[in-house]
Amino acid sequence: MRKSITLILTSAFVIFFFSSSTQFSSAPPSGYSGVNGYTCANCHAGSPVNIGGGAVTITGLPTGSYTPGRAYPISITISHGTSNRSRWGFSLAARNGVGQAAGTFITTNPNTTLIGAAEIGHNAAVVTPLSSSYTYSGIQWVAPSTPSTNDLNIKFYSVGLAANGNGGSGGDNVYSNLINTTFTTLPVILTSFDAKAGKNNSVELSWETALEQNSKVFVIERSTDGRFFQPIEQIDAAGNSAFPRRYFFTDLNPSSTGNTTRIYRLKQIDNDQNYTYSKLVSIKLNPPKIFIGKLIPNVIKRDESTSLTIFAPTPSLYQIMLTDALGRKLYSTHYKANSGFNSIPIKTASYHLGTGTYYLNIQAGENSQTERLVVQ
Repeated sequence: MRKSITLILTSAFVIFFFSSSTQFSSAPPSGYSGVNGYTCANCHAGSPVNIGGGAVTITGLPTGSYTPGRAYPISITISHGTSNRSRWGFSLAARNGVGQAAGTFITTNPNTTLIGAAEIGHNAAVVTPLSSSYTYSGIQWVAPSTPSTNDLNIKFYSVGLAANGNGGSGGDNVYSNLINTTFTTLPVILTSFDAKAGKNNSVELSWETALEQNSKVFVIERSTDGRFFQPIEQIDAAGNSAFPRRYFFTDLNPSSTGNTTRIYRLKQIDNDQNYTYSKLVSIKLNPPKIFIGKLIPNVIKRDESTSLTIFAPTPSLYQIMLTDALGRKLYSTHYKANSGFNSIPIKTASYHLGTGTYYLNIQAGENSQTERLVVQ
């Protein structure tokens, strides 16, 4: 009976010993990357942290600036001072300036797994012949897609384990590293970008920034298929601002013919000519009854002429009015367009136009469009 009790107690001790020493060989627990002061050393007895001639290093992380939502391929290397390690583990976490998860991690490496918010570690601590280093690859850090001012400072906490593979926690070495990066060249933190239908089939665009540094202009681009974009206007940016800024633009001529879906994006350019794109926003417009083409050309010299092309599905009566930059009416007439394309000559000499900017408004029923004319 005494032998049986002794055997049971011995077996229980062995099971406890090995389970406690290998319980995290499959995956480390969340929070042991050094964020709150906890590391692998809390479980693996051995030398003090960062003693043993090795290190844990990360390559591939962005410096200076990052593109919101971009995935950056990275690798984690655990090294040791001598070639006598045979099992390797790690834990890595990303936190912003107020301790929140910063971005996300994705992986295609079967020996790694996500263990928390913006936190990744080994899935199965890799076993190798005796060696002095091992590298985990196939990992990507995805930058915050809509960064806030807190995301201008991101800390990457990493811990690497160089174990001797003896089945216990003794004699292992733990290495810790903190990469504290301040991103100062993010030109703009865009918090919103929206499109909605306006009057006369126009499109009203609005966007807001939480922070601008070294920003120059916003170029508004339009597309019908989401692949090919055409710049239609540019709006000056604030330059440098730590306060929320709102911007507005109305697309008076979305050219809604055929496919009535219009897709917009912002191209933000800073003073160093670096640029980033916003998310895409789309809107469905009502099919127009008429289509009014642009003035070709819309920049002319005095005494030169331009022409306005109008396409009418059926014979239609148009009202054409010319105003100056202050909105004063200079000329108004009615024009009966035939079915199909119509070309209307616009002669500056006939209206005694001097140098300056003018606006030509064309209206047929509820449809209206305004074209800008610059006389040099």
